Amino acid sequence: MKPSILAVTGLVGLGAIAAGTAVHFGKLPAPSWLAAKLGQPALAAPASSTANPGAGSMAGMPGMNGQSTGSMAGMPGMNGQSTGSDKAQTSAAAGMAGMPGMAGMPGMSGMSGMSQGAAGNQNATIAPSIQAVTISPGEQALADVNTVPATVQELSSSLRAVGQIAYDTRLLSQVTARVAGRIDALPVSAVGDRVRPGQTVASLYSPDLVAAEAELRIAGQADRALGSSGYPVVDAGARELVRAAREKLALWGLSPRQIRDLQHDHRTVVDIPISSTQGGVVVDRKVEVGQYVKAGDVLFDLADPRTLWVLADIPETEIGLVQLGDAADVTAPAFPGRHWHGHVSLIYPQLDPQTRTIKVRIQVDSPAENLRPQMYATVAIASPARRELEVPTSAVVDTGLRKIVWVKVGKDTFRPRQVQVGTAMGGQTPILGGVSAGDQVAVSGGFLLDASAQLQAE
Repeated sequence: MKPSILAVTGLVGLGAIAAGTAVHFGKLPAPSWLAAKLGQPALAAPASSTANPGAGSMAGMPGMNGQSTGSMAGMPGMNGQSTGSDKAQTSAAAGMAGMPGMAGMPGMSGMSGMSQGAAGNQNATIAPSIQAVTISPGEQALADVNTVPATVQELSSSLRAVGQIAYDTRLLSQVTARVAGRIDALPVSAVGDRVRPGQTVASLYSPDLVAAEAELRIAGQADRALGSSGYPVVDAGARELVRAAREKLALWGLSPRQIRDLQHDHRTVVDIPISSTQGGVVVDRKVEVGQYVKAGDVLFDLADPRTLWVLADIPETEIGLVQLGDAADVTAPAFPGRHWHGHVSLIYPQLDPQTRTIKVRIQVDSPAENLRPQMYATVAIASPARRELEVPTSAVVDTGLRKIVWVKVGKDTFRPRQVQVGTAMGGQTPILGGVSAGDQVAVSGGFLLDASAQLQAE
């Protein structure tokens, strides 16, 4: 059964038929029935033919069977034939390029002119080739197009965040046992008790202490007996024994006066006084009277509640606004109306991958000791003032790939400019490049300008 004339004309190209261009086939003359249908004489095949690149785009159409470019082997009676002259194919491609819906047909992507329509609508933003847009005063009034000048302002950002109060870890301390023994007394016995530097917080009985005291007394007696023996080596050895015994007792916490009394007055010290090296408040007591401890066991944890930290979580997108030393105002829900002043002492190097935040440490003084660890607090971090060019945030159009600002360059003419922006604060956006001070920028009506630009691009 012979193909219909409609099928043939569709495959060869509507543009070629409309133009009245003769259709040629390579190697073999056209079948007589096809020549009769087209009203054209059958033509002899040329000696050689070269596949036209434009014809390759029809390989994906039904009946083409995936043949190579320029081949129509899938059609009856056309095995191995060429698609014809370059002129006919070029005319067909030009005629079909503007037909709606042709860009999506299989095998049509290779035809010249078929992708222009799709490319023109692919980018819904302003085309980079747009130089300026002119709209009438009436259109500007209807679209509410308003402009303001870009100005240089002295900006000082204030960032608010929520944090938790914690002790200053540099002021934490522990009281430990220096020798094994039994706790006989606890002069400081409750959490919250205040401790002064050097204050005795516990008394410890230790058999090792009694033995060390006996060593010191024996060494002292030997030193007195052998100190004038006339043998320098013996005299030096006796003095060394006394020195070693005194040093051991000092390391265990006995004061120089107690050691001197032991050596000269033979006063036996039964309990070792345990003193705190730093002042603070007891935040944890770990022992009871009568409890046996080993050397190094912790008896008390101390902290200074007058100097605290506030650990605030800052979003990673805003961490660039925070600098070391920035002033911070701290408030706590527990004390409405009260304010504490501090400063940023550390920006932590780690980012929390779950919350995408970075901790910032604010050091704050609380002389009245109102603030407590684990309380929630709100911090307002103020950055130093700096001069920057800024425009209203509504003037910046974010296309996804770039940010532009419409600048008025004539009476009714606007031009898009790509800009680099800083972090927006308080409805204003810093401009790092792309706009100069005094430029009139559109703060409203950007939709009309964008639509006009797209129409010009088409």
